[in-house]
Amino acid sequence: MTYFRVGVGLTLLFGLLCALVQASGRQDWWGGPAMAGVMVALYWALGRELFPERENGK
Repeated sequence: MTYFRVGVGLTLLFGLLCALVQASGRQDWWGGPAMAGVMVALYWALGRELFPERENGK
């Protein structure tokens, strides 16, 4: 399991959670910022996969 796959999986799960919250009629403030944080983590994981030589300051 790669960092990227973990990131994609977490993004999909969180997206499903957000969809369920919206479907329930609630409008919480944390949805947008939390999804942005998940996307940043996903892109960080993708960067680790594409550029492994930059890991640990190498």
